[in-house]
Amino acid sequence: MKRFKIFLLILMLALLVGVFAGCGLWEFRLSSLSIAGADEISMFVGETITLDIEKIPESATETLIFLSSDSEKISVDDKGVVKAHSAGSAKITVKTDDGRLSDSVTVTAKNKPIESLTLDYTGEILQYDSAQPIRFEVNYGNVVLPSYAKIQWYIKEKTVSGQTAEFVKMDDFSNETTATIIPNGKGYYATVYATISYDGYTFTSPEVFFGYFDRYSTTTIAPKPLDGFETGTTDFLTQRENNIDYYIAPSGEEVKVYIKMASGYPNYNPYPETYWYYISSDTPFASAPSTDDARWTLYDGDSDYILNFTAPDKNYYVFKAYCDGTLCSSYIYFKASSALVNNLTLTDREGRESAQIKFDDGDDVYLFADWNKSSTNGTEYVVWYLNGTVVKEGSYSSDQSSATYSYTPTMADIGTNIFKVRVYDAKSSSTYKEAEYTLVVSDSYSPVDKVATSLTSGQANQVTGSYSSVTVTANVAEPTKDYNATLPVYWYVNDVLVNDVQGYSVDQNSDTLTFTPSHGENNIYAMIGNVKSNITRVYCFTATEWNSVKSYVEKTFEWEGDTYNYYLETHLDACVAFSYVQVNYLTTNQNFMFNSELGYAEFNFNDVFSNIWAQYYSGGSMPLSYSISDNILMLKYNNENGIKAPTSSSVEEGIAYDYVNAPLIDGRYNTSSAKRTSLPIDANEKTYLVKTTDALYRAVSYGYRPTFEGANSNAEIAYNEAREIALSIIDDNMTDVEKLLAISGYIANNVVYDYAAAGAGYTAEKALTLSCYYIEGALDGLAVCDGISKLFCLLCGFENIPCVRVVGTANGGDHAWNKALVDADGDGVKEWYGFDLTWANVKCPETATSGTEVYLFDYLFLSETDITGQGEGAHIEREISYAFPGADSEIKAVEIELYPTAADVSINVFDILDFKVAKTYLKGSYDQTLVMGDYVIGDGEIDSATELALALIYSYNLSQLNGEDTFVAVKVGDYAFIDGTNINSIYMRNALNLIAIDGISYEFGVGSGEVWLIKATVA
Repeated sequence: MKRFKIFLLILMLALLVGVFAGCGLWEFRLSSLSIAGADEISMFVGETITLDIEKIPESATETLIFLSSDSEKISVDDKGVVKAHSAGSAKITVKTDDGRLSDSVTVTAKNKPIESLTLDYTGEILQYDSAQPIRFEVNYGNVVLPSYAKIQWYIKEKTVSGQTAEFVKMDDFSNETTATIIPNGKGYYATVYATISYDGYTFTSPEVFFGYFDRYSTTTIAPKPLDGFETGTTDFLTQRENNIDYYIAPSGEEVKVYIKMASGYPNYNPYPETYWYYISSDTPFASAPSTDDARWTLYDGDSDYILNFTAPDKNYYVFKAYCDGTLCSSYIYFKASSALVNNLTLTDREGRESAQIKFDDGDDVYLFADWNKSSTNGTEYVVWYLNGTVVKEGSYSSDQSSATYSYTPTMADIGTNIFKVRVYDAKSSSTYKEAEYTLVVSDSYSPVDKVATSLTSGQANQVTGSYSSVTVTANVAEPTKDYNATLPVYWYVNDVLVNDVQGYSVDQNSDTLTFTPSHGENNIYAMIGNVKSNITRVYCFTATEWNSVKSYVEKTFEWEGDTYNYYLETHLDACVAFSYVQVNYLTTNQNFMFNSELGYAEFNFNDVFSNIWAQYYSGGSMPLSYSISDNILMLKYNNENGIKAPTSSSVEEGIAYDYVNAPLIDGRYNTSSAKRTSLPIDANEKTYLVKTTDALYRAVSYGYRPTFEGANSNAEIAYNEAREIALSIIDDNMTDVEKLLAISGYIANNVVYDYAAAGAGYTAEKALTLSCYYIEGALDGLAVCDGISKLFCLLCGFENIPCVRVVGTANGGDHAWNKALVDADGDGVKEWYGFDLTWANVKCPETATSGTEVYLFDYLFLSETDITGQGEGAHIEREISYAFPGADSEIKAVEIELYPTAADVSINVFDILDFKVAKTYLKGSYDQTLVMGDYVIGDGEIDSATELALALIYSYNLSQLNGEDTFVAVKVGDYAFIDGTNINSIYMRNALNLIAIDGISYEFGVGSGEVWLIKATVA
């Protein structure tokens, strides 16, 4: 009974709940209300979307209210349906009727791009009876055009007075969606199209042809062959036997036939709708087949009002044509049989009709004559001529090699040579075909200095979602003559070498690349003679994608000789972005977009990060940071106090130089009495703002004229000092090889390796504050490999010699050296060669604190094998992308004669002591001038203890080099030095105290007059 009461109680409570709910006395209330999805919604004008509202609980019955902050642009109804009326943004809010809960989302509306713009028309576009108006209307689909969209109409028309050369605007119909045109009399025809522009887009319709003409009649038109196939020529038999008009060859020889108007009828459609029909037979046609003959077949080959016909078999053919529905009054007959010689060509094995070669290249020229060999009867006779003289002849049927000719040019052939080949139908025949080949033989070539590419066909910006073919053409921009015009062109797309096998069409005759670009950014450049062109870019995106990437594509910067943008498509693009931010110390976030299809792993930013750091410094913490958000790379230089330039000019106090150079090597310097007043780089157009010497050498080595921040910056001071060096040691008559030797000689003679700094055991951060790691140190005469290689780049850049700094390891330690691009062997092609000027001076230690540096040019013009060989001295290059393609590939070697004769070496190597190095044997500083040559010290006379010390050091060096103690002759200016037959002991003691060589003593010999003999000895 108790359980029954409990059941009744529960039942009554349930009934009460239902009653209250049904009467509205008790309803479910929302605990949560939100708009599902992103915080922002994008849509196109004219579109509608329904908001996805999330309610908790779903059964809640509260009324929701939808509001728009700008309903004129973007509205929303009480069901949450949002509609975009015009471009702009609005805040859409949903809330409960009592305002207790609400949520909002920002909706942005953009104008939708036109997917397909066409021209519709009302009326006949080909009119014959009378001129009637034609109403053209632009059809842009379901797109809502913004009010500021610009519509423009264009027309190119033909009248009795002639045809306009270009399309012209029809201003009467500007911004109108329709244009009505009436043909202006018989014989009038025109072509019309329209464009619609807005929001940076321009959409173009196809062209539509229309006109007002006389009708064709059977008596006014007839099929006729184009030039080259007229009867009466030597190409074909001329008799009209069995209704045969023309003889052609089967399977290869093409005949072109067109519809010819009778004279005196100017008002016919020049582009009629034409259909060609033919009948073939293995026997001659006695007469024309009837028009209703069942054998007539529509020709489905290449034809319009011109027929391009290739006979498939040896047979008889008859053709008829319909023009705008009218049958031509006559027929044309062909017989496909054995043909006479035709279509003769003369090319080399590269398919060229001309070439330029160097006579001592050692290559023969192979020429090939080709004609319609498969169609003739095989009786041809071939005669070859060189500059008008017969050099070879023979029957092709008995000797097929008569169709080829090989030739080895000699010195006597320098100039233009004309090869001709004549092919007769038979040896006894008087008719022939002739072809010509031009060969220019040169004794030397000018190397290619600059290559330019440009888009010559197709669209650079393809934002329709479907991509069409483009053609890019390369040409040698500098020099304009005397270069090897037969050099092949190598094409790269997104840093990958492409060829015909990969679906690209490479034409070496026209130096073009034709291909269908892929989705994203297509970076195209060419290489001719190892010289890279500018980058030509083609963009392929959908209209929506283009809106996202456009700002990154249009934001550009100059880097290493080319223009780059903020859109990253390749690994090299990423390397450039990191380098650009690093060298220019960009402390605000630089946002680069990268192709999302490639993915984050494709760029491998960590590797890029470490490699770029390696290009600038051998170690330490790189003051550069990056982060990734979706497909945006945010990059910045994040340490204002990071390593930018040297802050110290010497090593820690107490560490002195360890080694002294041997006497100078004789560089091939400027021998002209007049110093240059300008440098090759001064003529370059592009400029670049540099803030440090690290940015300076990179800018100059890539052909930029530097500009500077403020007056007398460190970079500008270094630039001016380096300019003076280049102006002094090089003259304009030098070849690039001689310039490189002069630069190498100067650095070897004037820059001492800083052994103390290199061996001090500093941290990377500490070491990189020293000037020896920069151009500043090299200009001061004391540097390590970093500073030396940077100065080499800078001096090469002054001469417009491409040069890169290479980083890696040598003998197990971090090292830097160079590669330069130069035509060293005179073949007209520049090649990369290795240079290590750090190792132009090799130390020969003698004691723990002293030694000699010997000048060697063993590390100039090195090959890859030489510089990376096994054993001591092997260099291992880090994997780094260079903006100069080819700089990271195998380099060549060349034998360079450093001196005219061996005697010059013995005279020049050991006769002079370099003051900058000699002073390192002195304790303390020395600011007097050491004049070198003929044993004359200082001002020409020894009149101080310091100059006496220098004379002793000079004797000491000669003794080390000669292997025995050696006297030197000196002038004595102050006779207070002389005490009888010896030097005053006080002066000598002071001189010996200045010399940092343990155990040094002297001998003094009696001279003649002011000349005395002195010799240093070491116990």
